[in-house]
Amino acid sequence: MNILLFLIAMLGILLLIIMFLMRYVLLVVTVENRSMTPTLEAGDRVLMVRHWPTRWLRKGHIVLIDSGYGMPTRPKYFTTAFYIKRIVALGGETLSTSHTNTADSTYPSEHNVGNEQDHWFIPAGYFFAQGDGPRSIDSRQWGALPLQSVQAVALMKLPHKVRAYST
Repeated sequence: MNILLFLIAMLGILLLIIMFLMRYVLLVVTVENRSMTPTLEAGDRVLMVRHWPTRWLRKGHIVLIDSGYGMPTRPKYFTTAFYIKRIVALGGETLSTSHTNTADSTYPSEHNVGNEQDHWFIPAGYFFAQGDGPRSIDSRQWGALPLQSVQAVALMKLPHKVRAYST
């Protein structure tokens, strides 16, 4: 009897921990477009960790960006509130990007534009994000983004939901 009560109590505590994690630490995001193709396709679900310390961010991380966070005004190039992109450069780095096959060839004025290459210096406290797909709207249009705009970091791609249809 005591063992049964102990197991029920432990199950209850475990359930509370899972609920806490799902509410305050973890986030499931559904990808809505193809800017991260082939890594992420439209409809893919991604498990993300909220409140990731900015000092732990690294190149290659896939992040959820809040387009209005940490900026005095939302740049005109942001069309939605949140974006999923890959970090390709961090503060203190210089980056060369190609602007062929990008979704928009209009660029902000804070970088040098060559014939087919752009050269960016990323200031401290900022990062440069790009989609994996060839037609992505990203930092090539927005410029460097403040680290505070990162709302979550991808942990894993989740399996697709199984849908059962009855006729």
